Amino acid sequence: MTLHRQVLSMELATAGGEVDRQILDDRFQAKLMMVLGEGAVFLTLLFLGIWKLNQYLKRERKLAQLQSNFMLSVTHELKSPIAAIRLHLETMQKRELDREKQQEIISRSLEEGQRLDHLTENILLASRIEKGGELFHFEETNFSQLVEKVIDSLAPTVQANHRLEHQVEGNVRLKLDPFATEVLLRNLIENAQKYTPDGTLILVELSASNGDVVLTVADEGPGISDQEKEMVFRKFYRTGSEEVRKSKGTGLGLFLVNEIAYLHQARVTIEDNQPSGSIFRITFKPKR
Repeated sequence: MTLHRQVLSMELATAGGEVDRQILDDRFQAKLMMVLGEGAVFLTLLFLGIWKLNQYLKRERKLAQLQSNFMLSVTHELKSPIAAIRLHLETMQKRELDREKQQEIISRSLEEGQRLDHLTENILLASRIEKGGELFHFEETNFSQLVEKVIDSLAPTVQANHRLEHQVEGNVRLKLDPFATEVLLRNLIENAQKYTPDGTLILVELSASNGDVVLTVADEGPGISDQEKEMVFRKFYRTGSEEVRKSKGTGLGLFLVNEIAYLHQARVTIEDNQPSGSIFRITFKPKR
């Protein structure tokens, strides 16, 4: 009887030991899975952080490059007209010129001065927009007269190498910021002039239809690819590098066009012209 009890006690002890080992194994497996899970989460977060940091550094490098291009272009845009005006004045000072030649030199100097004025306006307006547009002043304006005014001011320069035509509906009135809207239209026309071949047509149209006011500037240049249709409105964005680009500019023109339109609650679209070129369309929706 005593031997039987001893054997039974040994069997129970062995079974209890196996149960204890199973519990330990289960606990070990649970902790192992927890550690592996936490490690996987940590590695995922680490790789995500590295990817995010890499994307941020790419954006910063891109922005730095755009700002560098902007400084190069602004330097060029400032130096060129200043040098031209100085040369014209020195020519008039040192040489006896007939009245016709004097008037020609004065006209060229005024054109260069206008370039400086437009560049300054673009930079100042970009600064105003970055402050949220709180300095914009909206007032009831004869939009038709404003468009005619901008076209008349740019016609002598643009028509030197392009055909500039316009179809402006009369007495279109709209509540807007006159100064900012002049900048918008001037940048669209000058952009068309810069990027289209000599002798091609630049057409400006203003019309009111179904309660909307639509301003369009169409050109016959190479056009804009679908990929760049959104990118051209980014601040400082210009195709190519400043060192090799032939067209003048700072990369602010179309950025300002888009921002000014937005602050007027207007919509900007770019369409392909036929057979070639681009159509910039600004749709204003007056409050009814």
